[in-house]
Amino acid sequence: MGMNSLIVVGAGYAGALAAHRAASRGLEVTLVNEGDALVDRIRLHEVIAGTRAPERARRSLASMPVRLIVGRADHVGDGVVRLSSGETVAADHLLLATGSTGGVGSWSWAQTHRRAVEALGAGASVRVLGAGLTGIETVTELAGSRSDLRLGLVDPRGVGADLSDPARDYLDAVLDRLRVEFCTALADRPADHIIDCTGFTTDTLARDSGLSVDDRGRILVGDDLRVPGHDRLWACGDAAAVEGQPFLRWACASAGPMGAHAADNIVRASHGRPTEPVNIGFVAKALSLGRRDGLLDWAGRDDTPKGHVWSGRKAAYAKELVCRFAVAAPLRWPRSYRWMKGPHD
Repeated sequence: MGMNSLIVVGAGYAGALAAHRAASRGLEVTLVNEGDALVDRIRLHEVIAGTRAPERARRSLASMPVRLIVGRADHVGDGVVRLSSGETVAADHLLLATGSTGGVGSWSWAQTHRRAVEALGAGASVRVLGAGLTGIETVTELAGSRSDLRLGLVDPRGVGADLSDPARDYLDAVLDRLRVEFCTALADRPADHIIDCTGFTTDTLARDSGLSVDDRGRILVGDDLRVPGHDRLWACGDAAAVEGQPFLRWACASAGPMGAHAADNIVRASHGRPTEPVNIGFVAKALSLGRRDGLLDWAGRDDTPKGHVWSGRKAAYAKELVCRFAVAAPLRWPRSYRWMKGPHD
């Protein structure tokens, strides 16, 4: 490959946007991914509940102006990737965007639970473990599509522990209306099927390659998203822990901006220009609560809840727009993508 070349490992919201944006700005890009599609992870609760056809939660990467290699990376270094097939791919820069794993939120996870739920008869019990955003969206989507099931939500921290008090009050009312039982422990709540929405972790690729990671397995990066001590190695999205910015949570709300900024900095570096610190802010946490209800918990740019919420159909519509934009940005609008700036702007 030429002097201005880039390998991106991972084609989630961060990796796909970074690859397409860098290619649109003149870099020769190779994208390494285990599949040939972007998995729309924030739609997978709909797949489980049967309200979205599985094929509509996978978006082909074929239209992107990159070289796509379908395979798994098992070791990385400065500008070099070794694939599990034994092939080695090299470029001037390497960006790790391997995302969060652990089974939860993966394509196989959603398909396994979709088939299991389809097989359940009326009156069967389903327990969803974890009352964070993924668990809440999953159990409320199921309540709308399978009202014949007995549903429960389990979390020792309570419902929506990271949300504001008004948001939690609204969720309590929604769960009560949908007849979803909440409990803090699973031991005394037998179930016909359990959907685990806890346990997000990161891919072990960085650790296996000898890179420094935090206690959650995320690659430690500087504020420009470069891996310290590696001039040509970068990381973004759920795979990266950014120096001095602990409020950047695992979410597409962080992944997209990080992917875009990583691409911009790699373009700058490839032309000998100074890189810039990443600067990302938040607006709200958005949840769908079935097809006709939703919740927006408005937040400051550092993601601290403001205590003001939108709910009902207008919030459901807002969340739908968020979901559509999350996949449109990397596939259709990579060059013009913009984002909210952070609290230190």
